Amino acid sequence: MKPPQICLESIQPEPSASSLSPFLRHHGQLLFDRQMWCWGRDVRYPHGNLLIEYGCRKDPTPDPRRAASRYHAELSDGGSLSIWAFGLRYQYEAEQVFLRRSDFRPQFVPSGTDWSTVWRSTDLPPLTRPGNPAQQERALDALRAMIRWMGTYESWVQTCAGEEWRSSVLAAWPDCRKARHLSSTDTASQWEGMLTTLGKGKAGSSVRGVLVE
Repeated sequence: MKPPQICLESIQPEPSASSLSPFLRHHGQLLFDRQMWCWGRDVRYPHGNLLIEYGCRKDPTPDPRRAASRYHAELSDGGSLSIWAFGLRYQYEAEQVFLRRSDFRPQFVPSGTDWSTVWRSTDLPPLTRPGNPAQQERALDALRAMIRWMGTYESWVQTCAGEEWRSSVLAAWPDCRKARHLSSTDTASQWEGMLTTLGKGKAGSSVRGVLVE
């Protein structure tokens, strides 16, 4: 029997700029961990590296035995994303945030960080959570920006590689059994649902922050 899909909007209050409910954080963390798993398989797609095909630049790791390569993408809003096996960095102008694979609560990155030396999670500089309401409001926008990019990427994968490829990748995800409420095929819609729950915000608004509890 197919497990029921959870409608986030039906059980979640409208999120504020200063908090995400424990359920929403947990749901987001599962989606994000699964997304990272998908990227790890997409770079090995039989007909070509899907991240590169999507327009990302690959920065090869200096030591393949200890760390994976990272990928970099320029966004239409003027921001950029960098992907490691342990998380995602978003930058808009001078402000940067990092979303750990294990924690759906992005944090500020110190200015002047030398990313050329960051290849493992232990290489990350000290990260800080936003404090005042203005930072928290920007935080919600930043989280939306990251989710929007992931959802758009997943829609493209469905078109480019097909449902069979994505289904096989999701079926191999080690945590698929404990996240049976997640869709087994349509990851793009899952991200769209999360984006709707968070609220899309003003079209064309600047995205420069992080969201924390």
